[in-house]
Amino acid sequence: MSRCGLEFTESDWDRAVTFDVTAVQDSVSDGDTRSAIVVKLLNESKSAASQYKTPEEWLKHHQVKIEVHSRDAPSRQCYSIYDPHYKTFDGRHYNYQNVGEYIFAKSTVRKFQVNTRIWVCREREKWKTAACNCGVAIADGDDIISIDMCQWQNANRTVFKQIPLRVKIRSPNKWPTSRFGVFHNKKGNEYKVQTSSGATVRVLAGRWGMSVYLTVPASDNNRTAGLCGNNNNNTSDDLKDPTGSETIYIKKFVQSW
Repeated sequence: MSRCGLEFTESDWDRAVTFDVTAVQDSVSDGDTRSAIVVKLLNESKSAASQYKTPEEWLKHHQVKIEVHSRDAPSRQCYSIYDPHYKTFDGRHYNYQNVGEYIFAKSTVRKFQVNTRIWVCREREKWKTAACNCGVAIADGDDIISIDMCQWQNANRTVFKQIPLRVKIRSPNKWPTSRFGVFHNKKGNEYKVQTSSGATVRVLAGRWGMSVYLTVPASDNNRTAGLCGNNNNNTSDDLKDPTGSETIYIKKFVQSW
C-alpha cells in the first residue's frame, strides 16, 4: 500500500472531501498484510474544537479508520532471453531467431499490450545470423513506454554491455498519467516497469542484446494472447495465432503475431 495523505486546514476543515482508494495488483509475493487509512490530528484548530474541550476530544467523536487487507495472489511470468529463447506463461519453451516486431503478450479484456523488436546481433562473422531483442514497448491504457537499444544494431557483444537504454513515454495527455512506475539500477542496464493493472516488465541489457521478463497478476489467467501464450495452465495449446487456430510449427506461430 502506498503512503499518501490528505491535509485539512482551518479554512476548509468543515467541508466534505471525497477521494478514491483503488486496489492495485503488484505481482509481488510479500505475504498477506493489513494496513489502515486513518485521520490524525496534526495541529490544534480552535474552529475544529469549538464544540469540544480539546481537539483530541473532537477527534474521538470523528474517528475515521478504514482497514485495508492485502492478499498475495499467484502470478505468472513469461520471458524472452538472449538470442532469444522463450518461455510462455504456462511453461512451454521454444526458440525463434528471425528479425521483426512481434506482439509479446496482450490482454484480451483490457487495453494492455507488450511488443518486442528483434534485430541481428553478432560478435564475429560466425554470429551474423544470430538475433536478439533490442527493444520493448508497453501500452497500458492510452499511455506507451518504450525501452530500446535498437540504435546500436549489429554492434559486437562487448559493446552490448555498454549500450545505454533509451526510455520514452508517450501519452495523449500533456503529462503522462500515473499508469507506470519506472525503476532502474545505477548502471542503467536494467529497468523495471510497474503498471497500474498489476503487470510488471523487467528489461535487462547484456552481451546478447536485451532480455524481457513479463509478470502478470492472477486476474490475467486465461486472458492473454501473443508469443507468451494464453495463460491457462496448459502448455499444449500455447501455439495459437490471433484467430485462435492452433499450430505445431513455431515459425508459423511466431510470424502470426
